[in-house]
Amino acid sequence: MIRSRTLFLGLTLLLICALGIGTHFYRQIPALVQQELAQYLLQFGVANIEFEPPHISGSAIRVDALKLQGAYENLRYQAQLDSLELHYNWRTLLSGKVNSLTLAGLRMTVEETLPAGATERTSLRLSEAFPTELIEQLPMQTLQASNWNLDYHSPIFPALSVTGSLRIDDRLDLELHSLVGGNTVSVALVAATNPSNLDVNIALIKANADIIRLRANAEQSTNTDWHWQLDGKWQYAELREWLRELNAIPAAMADPLMRQDAVVIGKTAFTARIQHTDELQLADTQGSAATLLHQMNGSINTINEIEQINFADTFAAASAKLELTAVLRDGQVTMNLLPTTIEGTLETSQLSLPDDLQQWLGWKTSVPFRWENTEPVMVYYTAHRSRSLKLSNGALGIGTPDSRVDLHGFSLAVTQPDADSTQAESNFSTSVSVRLQQHNVPQLEVAVEQNGNLQSCDINLHLTDAAHNFRTDVKGKVNPTTGAGKYELLLQSDELPYVVESTLPLLQHLKLFTRNLVLDSGELRLKTTASSTSFASAGWVQRSQLNLQKLSGNISGYRVDDLSLQADWTGIREWRTLQPIEVSLAALNAGVAVHDVTLQLSLPKATSIAAPKIRIDRFSADMLGGQLNLSQPQFWDFAAPSNQLTVRAQQWQLSELVALQKNSAIQAHGTLEGELPLTIANGRVLLHNGYLRALPPGGQIRYTPDKAALDTTSSNAELALALNLLRDFQYQVLSSQVELDSSGNLLLGLSLSGSNPSQYGGQPINFNINLEQNIDPLLQSLRLSDTLVRQIEDGLQ
Repeated sequence: MIRSRTLFLGLTLLLICALGIGTHFYRQIPALVQQELAQYLLQFGVANIEFEPPHISGSAIRVDALKLQGAYENLRYQAQLDSLELHYNWRTLLSGKVNSLTLAGLRMTVEETLPAGATERTSLRLSEAFPTELIEQLPMQTLQASNWNLDYHSPIFPALSVTGSLRIDDRLDLELHSLVGGNTVSVALVAATNPSNLDVNIALIKANADIIRLRANAEQSTNTDWHWQLDGKWQYAELREWLRELNAIPAAMADPLMRQDAVVIGKTAFTARIQHTDELQLADTQGSAATLLHQMNGSINTINEIEQINFADTFAAASAKLELTAVLRDGQVTMNLLPTTIEGTLETSQLSLPDDLQQWLGWKTSVPFRWENTEPVMVYYTAHRSRSLKLSNGALGIGTPDSRVDLHGFSLAVTQPDADSTQAESNFSTSVSVRLQQHNVPQLEVAVEQNGNLQSCDINLHLTDAAHNFRTDVKGKVNPTTGAGKYELLLQSDELPYVVESTLPLLQHLKLFTRNLVLDSGELRLKTTASSTSFASAGWVQRSQLNLQKLSGNISGYRVDDLSLQADWTGIREWRTLQPIEVSLAALNAGVAVHDVTLQLSLPKATSIAAPKIRIDRFSADMLGGQLNLSQPQFWDFAAPSNQLTVRAQQWQLSELVALQKNSAIQAHGTLEGELPLTIANGRVLLHNGYLRALPPGGQIRYTPDKAALDTTSSNAELALALNLLRDFQYQVLSSQVELDSSGNLLLGLSLSGSNPSQYGGQPINFNINLEQNIDPLLQSLRLSDTLVRQIEDGLQ
């Protein structure tokens, strides 16, 4: 009995002790949980934990609210967990884990800071950044937060507010939603641990319509390489509007893409396959982009469907379908723009054409254009930042059927072997066909070569027509930054008639050349060397040498045979000759035949080419059976209201001078000399105090009057006597004073001394005759009117 009571008492005491111990343990659970939780979360920088007393059952612990605060690396954070419920059993607890953790709500505030003296990471192991380790380290089999709110603040990026949900079991499922610029951005991320696999879906949605949708899948193979599959699409107009609302467009694209008057409608779709190793090097001496590129292999394909592009003052409309492919291999990228056609209209204001020329071409406010590349355009880029672009067999056309410019066989190759030194080499070639007002200009072949950098660049330009009747070559070395450089231009043609015939109608249409010009032959060679200290024309110095040979043809009605010209001058806006300008002409027919013309001109001082002052050093010509030359060097100033020239007549034959009147009733013989002081003013030729006189021994004048002249002598005995004497007048003295005024009136004072052997026994007789006649019709017949002077002035201007 005693033993039974003792046993009962012992059991009672044991139960009381156990109850006491249990009660004490129950009361100490929150502290124990807090201590263990703090110890676990210490590795994540948790400095403070606050939570309400838990509700504990045999298989679960529930906490109504839990607050965490701390810092991890460069992040400061606060988190509040609502309705936290932890499920467990003793078996999983012994393994150090619980069954599941469920949160009704998770609210987090994260602030990113820039730690002082932070160093840039040089490598990244993707498997460490992958959620695998997070999943494996969690002390629970399942973690679920159905309502997650995150406020993220950064000194670099705009503030971000995100809502979503999170579930972690054997994989991680994360959904995020945020309002950015008034539109919803959604991100869905799924990460699995066996095998390592990551799916990311990103969508930008506006009014239930997708603006952007991107999808990425990453999987790690057994050899630790990662394989990415990406695809996506976006809408131009909606994306552009969203970026503008965010004010987040890059500065380089801000104009004209983001202008209010710009319209871009279309869409892009892309797919990509990328492979790389697990550990990526982020930076080295060549830069992080090049380093990452060197570690990537794969391919990218994009299809861009452009329905319409409108840029005010640029494109009125344009449409195209652009398909681009890219291959990444061992640090090299090869991109190809597949054969493409772009059509639209171009605003003529962008062509900087004069209004009258634009009207003459028939190009109104806009003009059609079309671009086509029948072969892929290739862009090549390496990890060492060498780049190249190759375009072959492109075609560009601008204009209407009556007036258009077409570039055929458009080829461009650009190579930049080292981006750091800005060294680059380019080659460009094309054939240019021009049709203006239904007139075809000869096809031109253009080739340009460039090699150098921003400090020194070699340039070579070659221009010729398809038949190679003329060619232009330009060679130069220039500093593209300052404009300083040296250049050489060589223009030559052995077939000037072809060049003139092909281009003259165009020049006349453009009013750049108003004369009629028909050439039979001619050769031209122009060499110009120039140097510059800057882009401003004031810093340019040039020297030109012109050689014109064997030029024959009709120029504004004048017949020219075998004209040669040699000139050597320097200057840009003001010219100065280094050698006299030599002009020779075998024959000129201006109503009076002129032969063997030689002319020497000089610009001894720099003078404006718009109104030059030319020194005429020498002039001589064979005409009227003798010569005409300058008495001494004289100046011709195109800026002056008038110019004076005194020319000397030598060995002129009176017979040829009389023949200019085309009067068969008068025949005269003899040799003349004299001086003719000419004044050219207001487009008129004036003569003052000019004279002509016969050389000994004189000559003969025979005048056979017609019936009308004889009728006038019936009432004038003196006139009848004079006409009889002039029927065969042998003169010893013939002199004349010549005046020509601005109205075209010729005043001729003629003195004759001689005799008629058949009249008055050959008695000596003196004639003094004063004649006045308007000779404008004669000058016009000789083509020596003011038109000639004006054309000379126009040519020099």
